[in-house]
Amino acid sequence: MNAATFPAARGNGMTLAMLDLGPCSKLPPHYHPRATNYVVAVLGNTTTHMYEENGARLVTEILTPGKATIFPQASMHIMVNNTCENAQLVSALDADDAGTQNFGNVFTNGFPSDLVNAAFGQDIAGAATAVKMVPVGTGSNWGTAACLKRCGITPTDTYGSI
Repeated sequence: MNAATFPAARGNGMTLAMLDLGPCSKLPPHYHPRATNYVVAVLGNTTTHMYEENGARLVTEILTPGKATIFPQASMHIMVNNTCENAQLVSALDADDAGTQNFGNVFTNGFPSDLVNAAFGQDIAGAATAVKMVPVGTGSNWGTAACLKRCGITPTDTYGSI
């Protein structure tokens, strides 16, 4: 729920969302340029990883029902359900226009691919990569191949949502 999807939220200084992660799914690495993100687990088991800036240590949390974490404004983070069960979280951001930037989309939707490839020293950007990116606004996508195999899941184009 944000100012765009629920106009009554405008002017209240926050955004609220219910996040549903199906088995072996994740929210891709992303950040919110204009807000701090508070996340509380409601159902299941979700592992979170976060970097605040270059050179900072990786912060990893395992969220179980009732446990929370905070992602400071503009910190890169990812949330992963590595189990064969559904997970659900409540996400609150302290701005009614928090913004979201998915890390992978930065390289496939704007920066020239030859510059991205040169920066990484290999071919990671271009048409072949772009078709594998989660469309902006669709939410979760599939997690690791090991989890999918363990849970007997064959990926489809539903991107891991429940």
